[in-house]
Amino acid sequence: ISSDTVILRFGLPSEDHYLGLPVGQHFFVYAKQGGESVIRAYTPITSDNVQGYVDLLVKVYLPCEQFPEGGKMSQILGRLELGDTIHVKGPLGH
Repeated sequence: ISSDTVILRFGLPSEDHYLGLPVGQHFFVYAKQGGESVIRAYTPITSDNVQGYVDLLVKVYLPCEQFPEGGKMSQILGRLELGDTIHVKGPLGH
C-alpha cells in the first residue's frame, strides 16, 4: 500500500471457515513485547463472506520524536513473517 502501511493476510483454521464478522465489529489482537502484554482492536477489511482468510490493513507507526516508542502493536504486526501466528479475541462492537 505504502512505505508504512501494509495489508496482512491471516489464514483461518481451514479454507472452509468464514470469519463472519459483521460490519462495525472488530477483534482484539494480543502480543507480548519485552514481557509486556500489548492489546489493540482491529477491524478486518475482508468481507464477512470470504472463506479461509482475513485481511488487516495496518499503518506501522515507527518511533519518532513525538512518540518515542511508536505504535507498539503496529510494529509487532509489521515485523511478522510468513507463517507467524497472532492471537485474537472477539468479535466485539455493534
